[in-house]
Amino acid sequence: MTIYDNCYLNNVSFNIYYNSTCGDENRTSCETAWGGGSVYVDTPDMAMMGVARHTDHFQGQDVFYKQAAAGTLPQFSFINPPSEACDHPCHDMAKGERLLKDVYEGVRNGPKWSKTLMLVMYDDWGGTYDHVVPPTEGVPDDEAPCNVPKEPNSDISCSGFDFKRLGLRSTAMVISPWVKKASIIQEPQAGPYNTSQWEHSSASSTIKNLFNLSTFLTKRDAWAGT
Repeated sequence: MTIYDNCYLNNVSFNIYYNSTCGDENRTSCETAWGGGSVYVDTPDMAMMGVARHTDHFQGQDVFYKQAAAGTLPQFSFINPPSEACDHPCHDMAKGERLLKDVYEGVRNGPKWSKTLMLVMYDDWGGTYDHVVPPTEGVPDDEAPCNVPKEPNSDISCSGFDFKRLGLRSTAMVISPWVKKASIIQEPQAGPYNTSQWEHSSASSTIKNLFNLSTFLTKRDAWAGT
């Protein structure tokens, strides 16, 4: 189950916006099938089963800008940047910065800006040294079915990884007219647990609380700060 499933089951509108040229393989259309579907997807962010079953919510980025200008964006919009504008080595960082500016200007100049929260999250720490030891206190195993336990007859001596720790620190930006200027906040101030931290599944927990969804996805996003 993914956050998109959770939105779908709770009647929260959503779209997944991606590069309308269908990735970086010089394809001229989006008709090549993936997994028996009708939309070609060349990124794992959208090819996973829990995402690809919502292909009717896939839209090109041009649609995002039109809807932002018209004030018709869904309740939850997820923007999947084209690979050449994702700030990932070895791409041109100027393209990533341009995408951020374009998305920001798109929602800021739209009629719904006063009711918009823009969340920018990087998926890793960039490979640089981090002097802070990743937290382990109270971090729950998500108990997701995709965790792979140690096989009983395996020659590998280590047990299955239980994920009861966080990783290296990454950057996130919360952009909204409701955010106080120049705010820098390192840890959640309202739990939900006294050991809660902000981490990537905070996106899921925030959406769950913001739209009053019926359930969290795992124990991890139920623990994460919002």
